[in-house]
Amino acid sequence: MSASKEVTFEMWRLQERRCYFTMSSAGAGIGYALATVEAELTTMETRVFLLTILLWAISFLAGLKLLTVVSEAMRISRLNVIEGKRFSSSPDALTALREVMHESTEKLGETNKFVGTVQLISLIGGAISFVFLKIDVSKAVPELLLSFQ
Repeated sequence: MSASKEVTFEMWRLQERRCYFTMSSAGAGIGYALATVEAELTTMETRVFLLTILLWAISFLAGLKLLTVVSEAMRISRLNVIEGKRFSSSPDALTALREVMHESTEKLGETNKFVGTVQLISLIGGAISFVFLKIDVSKAVPELLLSFQ
């Protein structure tokens, strides 16, 4: 296998690892939030809590979709290597096959970017909303502003 193909496979593997890490972060966040929830939440705090859980769940589900996209892209890349060897005697068939595979991987790359962005933004959004749930912002902000004077 050529060096460029090995680099491609390694890039997909790194994307897969990042996805697993983000999914585990979202799962751990959900578990921690559920374990530390207080029984006496106000209506607003309950809404923020549910928003936190929702955002982390979206992050986790986006990770599942991302893994599907990554595995499909890896399958197409491997197929490109295998079929490239098989069709090496027929340059026209090989060119047509590579064009189809290139279009497929290009679409998967766009999906990969979108889903990866959704996964990361929802993870960060859930973390920020969880901080607002745990910190009483109405008390913390005035105290913070007074400390600068």
